Amino acid sequence: RCPFQQTAYPECGLACARALEERIQAEGPETAAAFIVEPVMGDFGTVAGPDEYYTRVGEICHKYGLLLIADEVTTGFGRTGTLFATTGWNPQPDLMCLGKAITNGYFPLSATLVTAPVFERFMTKANSFIHGVTHGGHPVGCAIALATINIILEEKLPENSARVGAYLRAGLDGLKERRPSIGDVRGQGLMQAIELVKNRQTKEPFTSKETYDIFLDVVMGGLLVSIRANQLRLMPPLTSDEALVDEMMRIMDRGLDKHLTAEISKKVRLVKEFAASKIRS
Repeated sequence: RCPFQQTAYPECGLACARALEERIQAEGPETAAAFIVEPVMGDFGTVAGPDEYYTRVGEICHKYGLLLIADEVTTGFGRTGTLFATTGWNPQPDLMCLGKAITNGYFPLSATLVTAPVFERFMTKANSFIHGVTHGGHPVGCAIALATINIILEEKLPENSARVGAYLRAGLDGLKERRPSIGDVRGQGLMQAIELVKNRQTKEPFTSKETYDIFLDVVMGGLLVSIRANQLRLMPPLTSDEALVDEMMRIMDRGLDKHLTAEISKKVRLVKEFAASKIRS
């Protein structure tokens, strides 16, 4: 759903990139410091733009003197099939924000990477960067990050993400062919999502309740997914293999089955799980 009412690329002429340049011109380049972009927007539908978009955005930023900042907190360290989602960008970002996978979630740590020209601006007393960080440079956190990065590189997890991610995407595309409730499949590597719709032509979305019912059944079937609006997002471990993806697809397929018998079975499972949770509590 393009906010610029475009329906296809490249016919759209990258209206989104043009909008950035038009806004810079309208506000005045001297009032703009940077443009922040998330290579794959996780909480906004797992949407990624075409490669040309990032190239054009980088060129626009450099043309008007803006810094290009890439938020790789979610996509960084192999999630999308390369070590960083911005690996192939040209021009490269001036700043990059990292976190989450940098310690595999074992310790709260984040990092900001900058290019040499940006770093050198802070190397004189007149331009020193004064900032207090209570736990900055935490030795345990840094040790965990180094160990995590070594494993990611030595076990070639970005490459595994690319291979298994392609297999996952093929599986989701197969589900889309069988399940008309899937209006779109999108994502990169092991960061994929499906959008649930009542009608593919009108793109009328599932209601929150309808989406949540499917979400519950998928989770109770043994697959943890995240939910936002009418979308279900799959972000399996970077160590996933094809056998795990096959099991994921079986669970997803059952959760998406809207036939009457399937709906009755689903309600029975929900009641059983609810009863079991009461007993455990």
